[in-house]
Formats: sequence, structure tokens, C-alpha cells
Amino acid sequence: MASHKAIGASSAVFMGFDIVGIITVALGSILPDVIDMLIAGGSDWTFARVHRTISHWWPVYVGTLLASVFEYFPILWGINISLYVYYLSIGCLTHLICDMLTKGGIPFLNPFKQSLGLRLFSTGSPIEYLVVAGITVFFLYNSYLSGDSLSAALRSLW
Repeated sequence: MASHKAIGASSAVFMGFDIVGIITVALGSILPDVIDMLIAGGSDWTFARVHRTISHWWPVYVGTLLASVFEYFPILWGINISLYVYYLSIGCLTHLICDMLTKGGIPFLNPFKQSLGLRLFSTGSPIEYLVVAGITVFFLYNSYLSGDSLSAALRSLW
């Protein structure tokens, strides 16, 4: 999950999100796996059967992203729910993109069958860590080059 959080957070910095957006994208970037863990209820056997099924199906997160862009969700107690759903959806989609790079892949048309993936490496392999480090450095370095994104996120802390 650390790989997902690193890429999610660095991509949020790259996109110029404030600190709340960065944290929410990072949380969204682990949400598909957290959903699987909750469904499995601590059972490794169940987790192996539910992992990368409906919780990793891209139409779910594209749908929530579109709903948030069109502000389908209400404003409750002064909180724009659509904005947070937007951030979570971006995080979930970065998770799916990361999983697409692995040998396991993600579901494409059928949510119960992995069929979409570049199959570049196995999860947990040294190659995965190199790719994650490269992507994270790319996002952060380009945020630094573009100027304001990283400094704006850090300024929003105070």
C-alpha cells in the first residue's frame, strides 16, 4: 500500500492540489485494497478471492469522478462532498493505474476477471519499487520545476 500512497500523493502534488486534497488522494489511493480487506474480514482465503474484482473495476471510479465533477453530491454543513469524492476518485484511479502495471492486472469489462494490464512486474518485486520511485520522483520533480504546486501545498499547512 505504500507504493499506492506514494504515487497517489505525488500525483496530487503534481496536479496542484492543496494539502487536504493531497491527503485525500493518498487515502483514495489505498481505498480499493481497504474495501477488499473489509469484505474479507481478515480471512486470507476470502481476500484472495475478492481482491481485484469489483473494488478494482474502473467504471466505478470513473462514475464517481464524473458525478463529482458535475457536483452530484450535496454540500453538508458547509462541506463540499463533491470535492472530497473527486479527490478520492482520483486516488482510486491512480491505484488502478498502478495495478494495471502489474502481472495481476485489473478487471476491464467483467468486474470478476482480471484482463487489463501491462504486466511489467510482480507486486512486491524490486522492479516495482524502482518504477514507483521513478514515478514519484518524476511527479515531485516536475511539480518543483513548474514552481507553485509543491510550495502551495506546503503553504496551505499554515
